[in-house]
Amino acid sequence: MPAEIVAVGGTFGTTGHTEWVEGKIQQTDFTSVFTPNFQVSFSNANEVHHINFVSKLENLTAAVPTYAAVIARSYHVGCVRAALMDGAVQSITNSIDRNVCRGLTTKSGGELASTPR
Repeated sequence: MPAEIVAVGGTFGTTGHTEWVEGKIQQTDFTSVFTPNFQVSFSNANEVHHINFVSKLENLTAAVPTYAAVIARSYHVGCVRAALMDGAVQSITNSIDRNVCRGLTTKSGGELASTPR
C-alpha cells in the first residue's frame, strides 16, 4: 500500500530519470507493484511529489536484496505505452486489474494474459 512505501522512509532523491544511461531500474524500468500512473504521494519541503521507492542502490551488497516500487508513468492520458518482450508496443490502461498487470510483467510465472483493449 502507498502508506507502507512512504513509511519505509529513505533519502529523497531529485535526479529522477536523468541518469538513464546507467540502466538502473529506477531510471529505465518499472515494477508491477502498482498499476500504471498510480500515485504514491510524498511531501517534502511543502511540495507534494509522486514517488518511486528503491530500498537501496542496486549491487550495493549481495547480502541484502533490493526492493522496489517503480511505477510506469506516462504523459499519455489514461495509459502508458509499454514495449513487450516480443517487441510489440501496446497501451496499458491505468485501470488494468493489478493481478493482470502483474501477470503481464512476470518472467516465468506461467500466467496467460493479454492486454485489455
